[in-house]
Amino acid sequence: MIDLNKIINEKMVEIEKGGFVEKTIEDNLKKCLENVISDVFSYSGPVRDGIKNHIKENLNINLDDLNIPQYNALVVQAVNKKVKEMIEIQGINKLNECIDKMLIDVKEEYTLSEIIEQLKEDDYKEKYEYSEDDYLTLIIDETAYGYKHIYLDLESDKSKYSCDYEISIDKEGRIYSTQLGSIDITKNAKIGTLFGLNEMIFKIYSSGAKVILDKGMDPDDYNTYLGEDY
Repeated sequence: MIDLNKIINEKMVEIEKGGFVEKTIEDNLKKCLENVISDVFSYSGPVRDGIKNHIKENLNINLDDLNIPQYNALVVQAVNKKVKEMIEIQGINKLNECIDKMLIDVKEEYTLSEIIEQLKEDDYKEKYEYSEDDYLTLIIDETAYGYKHIYLDLESDKSKYSCDYEISIDKEGRIYSTQLGSIDITKNAKIGTLFGLNEMIFKIYSSGAKVILDKGMDPDDYNTYLGEDY
């Protein structure tokens, strides 16, 4: 017959010698302490409430002493900086888009006759409104160094000093100075606001294209008539 009491007693001795009881007590004690500490530091525990009250009592913040306007100014400054950056980025993209569109059909050379015809197209008056004596003003001056000054105006018999348009070209035919009404394309042109002759002159100047005096130096050889051609 098997003696169970003997077997149990022998195993208990082995377990006791192996430190199982001590190990089990240690593990459970650790778990117990962890649970107690967690409860103490929990959201509703006494330690959390004590720390909260201590901070409230010792951290004195006077809202009246805070410089709220300065804070607001910093916020506005930061927003303005970001807006400026966005405007600059979008502005550059828009500028590149306008320039690409404007220069898409640029040529290497433009004739004075083309410039004259563009000026006629810019005229707000219809051709039938002109009489047979109406011609635009065209004056061509040449300096001793081969530089040329071209003066244009939609009114007849204007002096070169009162013409709305002046285009100065070097010996190679490249524009180095202009006066198109109140705009100097070489100095203060506003991209996106140029049309007609102003846009054409900007194309010529910015691309380095040449202006060719296709009919020579005599203004009478150019078609300056503003009325209808029959």
